[in-house]
Amino acid sequence: MACVLNNRSMLDDWQDDWQDEFMESIMMTTEFPARADPATARRLAIDLLPNITRRRADGQAMYFDSELNQALDPLRLQPAVRVRCPKGGCGRGLGFIAIKTQGASIESGNRLSPRSKRIGGIYDLADITQPDGHRTYPGWVEDARAGLGYVFPTGEREGVGSGFDERRQYRCRCGGTYTLTNTELLRLYVGAIALGKAEIPLQLKSAI
Repeated sequence: MACVLNNRSMLDDWQDDWQDEFMESIMMTTEFPARADPATARRLAIDLLPNITRRRADGQAMYFDSELNQALDPLRLQPAVRVRCPKGGCGRGLGFIAIKTQGASIESGNRLSPRSKRIGGIYDLADITQPDGHRTYPGWVEDARAGLGYVFPTGEREGVGSGFDERRQYRCRCGGTYTLTNTELLRLYVGAIALGKAEIPLQLKSAI
């Protein structure tokens, strides 16, 4: 019994240390650089793309990797990018994506906020559902839970325990379904900036 209690105490200490380290890592300033002009944003995005890998942009790494996060800072207020169905003959819009204000994490949105309120990044995104007080989930997840919108959470990417809905599935009226990880969505977003495009198909290899 003493051994069990000792191991349990060690586990509690480890969890406390890990949580302190994790919280310290995500308490990053939101005072990131102003939105880069289009030419600068394209150059930064082109340089950044090779560094966006699953090891760095999924799970806890999306917050722990300070080098990647700092490289993303000048792009955080770039306009939200529309994603489209990549199926031939379709091309329907399936909402928008943008980088969150912290971490190498992508936020989805089913529509755009009014033009007068758009300042770039996640501030361009809007939900279909109207919050009644404090939201429990991100807006696009609340939409999905109400059976609305184009994008639905599928849970964490297998083998990654960050606690966030990283992998998500886009569903088009044509019947096409596209499941992407946070890494793939981040590459799509940064790839669109690198190409100077305001929209991009949800097909990683052909899009970038």
